Amino acid sequence: MPLEAGGLKLAYTSELGAAYTIGGQFPCASADDPLLVASRSLPGTVPGWALDDIEAFTDGLLEGREGFAFISIHERSTVEIDGLAGYRAIAAARDGKTNRPVMLYQVVLFEPADRPRDRLYYLIFGTIGADLAQTYLKPFDALARAFRREPTPAAEGNP
Repeated sequence: MPLEAGGLKLAYTSELGAAYTIGGQFPCASADDPLLVASRSLPGTVPGWALDDIEAFTDGLLEGREGFAFISIHERSTVEIDGLAGYRAIAAARDGKTNRPVMLYQVVLFEPADRPRDRLYYLIFGTIGADLAQTYLKPFDALARAFRREPTPAAEGNP
């Protein structure tokens, strides 16, 4: 992913993901501040039915997001990023701590796998205060579209 888009800069990285915030400050000063996190699930976390109904699976992830009181989904669309099929959604919610209105941004990308135990997904999840949502949805989209999987040692020719 690029180091910044729309004022969002890389703020934190770990083995499973990365976080982007205004100016690269982590944690965010306020629940209204934009935060975008990209991570991957553990293998085996995609139930078989999810591949037949990715809308229901991704909506369930969004509606059950801890720390937020889900209200409604405003937008949905299929996406393809880094050769992976997925789903994008934007939803209204309330922050669980402040009760302030927020917008939730989510992209779920599915890694193809022949065996159920190998199925995993990539999650790009963002939050922003409802008043600032229109300012940061485009940078969230730009960062999501720039997502690239890390090559695995096997893919690099290592055993």
